[in-house]
Amino acid sequence: MRIALVDRRYLIRSAFEAMLKGMGHRVFAVGTTVDDVMPVLSSDKCDVLIVHQVYSAETYQLFSLLRTRYPELKIIYLCGTNAENAVKRLETLGLRGFINEYADPNELAVAMAGDIQHRSYICVNLLSRLTFATGKNLLSKREMEVVKTLASGLNNNQTAAKLNAHPSTISTYKRRIYKKLQINSVSELMRWAINNGLDHEISQEMSASR
Repeated sequence: MRIALVDRRYLIRSAFEAMLKGMGHRVFAVGTTVDDVMPVLSSDKCDVLIVHQVYSAETYQLFSLLRTRYPELKIIYLCGTNAENAVKRLETLGLRGFINEYADPNELAVAMAGDIQHRSYICVNLLSRLTFATGKNLLSKREMEVVKTLASGLNNNQTAAKLNAHPSTISTYKRRIYKKLQINSVSELMRWAINNGLDHEISQEMSASR
C-alpha cells in the first residue's frame, strides 16, 4: 500500500514512518504539511493519506479541499484524545477514517485496508468517547445519577433509598436509560459506565455505600 504521511512533529512522524514500513507498507511521501505531499497526491501514486493536525477551522477547510479534489483517496485523520467534536464535523465532509493516539497499530491497519471512502472506521478508544458523549447528551442529570448508583452495585430498592425515590420510579428510570443507551442489563450498564470514564465516580459511590 502506498502511503503519504503528514505530521509536524518530527520524532513522532519518524517513528510512525518506521512503524508503517515495518508493517510492510510503502511510505511514498512524508511532510510537515499537506502541501509537502501534494505532488504525490496529484500524480495518483498514493493509496492512503494519513494526516495529523490539531483541529481548527483551517483543518476543516483542508479536508474539505482534499475530499473535493481526491474523492477516491483514503484519508485517515490522526486526532488527539478529545476529538469528538472534530470527528462529528469532519464526518459531514465525508471523512471516514479516525485514529487517535491510544489506538492499537492493528486498528490503523484495519482502517487502511477498509472501504473508508464510503464507510466509517473509528478506533475503539475514540468510538467509546463518542458513545459516552452521545449518552451524556441523551441522559438527564437525574438519569445519570441513577446510572452511577446502579453501576456501583446497588439494586433498585437500595438505589431508591439513596436517591430518595420510590423503587417504581427507579424501575421507570432504568427502563428509560436502557432504551436510550440500547442496553439490556445492569452488567451492560456497568460496562458502559466504566468504559466511558465513570469508574472514579462509581468507586466513590461504592465507598459511600459501605
